[in-house]
Amino acid sequence: MYSLLKKLGVNVIFEQIYNRWDFNYRLKNEEWPQDVQANISYLLPFAVQYDKPIIHQIKNKEDSVNAMLNSDYFIKKNMHLHFNNLLLHYCPEILNGSTQKEKCEIYWEVWNQKIAEKALFSYNIEELDLKLVKKILKVIDFEVSDYKIRKALSETPTNTNTTKTGNYKSKTK
Repeated sequence: MYSLLKKLGVNVIFEQIYNRWDFNYRLKNEEWPQDVQANISYLLPFAVQYDKPIIHQIKNKEDSVNAMLNSDYFIKKNMHLHFNNLLLHYCPEILNGSTQKEKCEIYWEVWNQKIAEKALFSYNIEELDLKLVKKILKVIDFEVSDYKIRKALSETPTNTNTTKTGNYKSKTK
């Protein structure tokens, strides 16, 4: 979504306000930047003091779990202390998993459920189309031509999680 919104001219940031490294600090010390129209972050729903609409993007479960497994997501040496505490606070259910894969699956299910509860609406990234993009842009009060949306959609795969920091290609599409 980050890449698509950027192509459309939206001033969007990726986990610059809400990220796993300094989530607790920033919640207390950051204001929403005036010029930012959208913030892509899986932590946003837990930032309760910001009154911003939340749109929930769901990625395929199998692809998400595989991406987490490939990055050793729940291996302690790779987890920043704040992120570990954040996960355990908002998703203590991950402790019920006996393997890394089970922890990833539990995390995907619980985290998506908690975000969906706070979101205006949810959508599957694999189903992104003109109508859905227009719905998202309406939430942030951003107008652009259908032609520009179609062009951006044709240039942005919906089976890839693309940000300015990396890519993860889906195996299911």
